[in-house]
Amino acid sequence: MVQTLGRYRLDDLVGQLLGPAGGTLGALHAGGTGALLANGVDNLPAYVAGEAVLPVGDERRLPALLVGTNVGPLAPRAPRWPR
Repeated sequence: MVQTLGRYRLDDLVGQLLGPAGGTLGALHAGGTGALLANGVDNLPAYVAGEAVLPVGDERRLPALLVGTNVGPLAPRAPRWPR
């Protein structure tokens, strides 16, 4: 999946979704992006795709991405109301 992201330039999109570096806002973007990607593909490929885009020493966004990719699929879906 990571090679496909790089080949079709989707890694730029993942990088934009992860948000700007630093601060609480960057960590929230990383966690939210990880949750969305994990719901779309799977936990491990979502984390690896996000990790490939983030800088190596990013101490805030890497843990937030890890938490988002693991907690995101566990979030309950909105209930369907009977018609």
